[in-house]
Amino acid sequence: MRNELRAYEGKRMVFTGVVCRIGSRRPFRGSRKKLSTILLRDVKNEEGEIITDHIWLDLTPPFVVVHPSYGDVIKFTGVVESYVRGISS
Repeated sequence: MRNELRAYEGKRMVFTGVVCRIGSRRPFRGSRKKLSTILLRDVKNEEGEIITDHIWLDLTPPFVVVHPSYGDVIKFTGVVESYVRGISS
């Protein structure tokens, strides 16, 4: 986990971030179907403080509905959880 996110671990919060890129990744456990991802930069908390410079998230249905494109600012609710880079649940 990124050091700047540790203070928020386990908390449900509202964030905003700027869309940088839409990508894909392979899921854990050898599945061949790729999952769509979204890269957000300048991720801020509700007070407008940048809590991380970037974050990759799975492109879940709530994101797909808004048809994100480069430069869009997206507001979302999430829970900060620890992870191991390159391994997804």
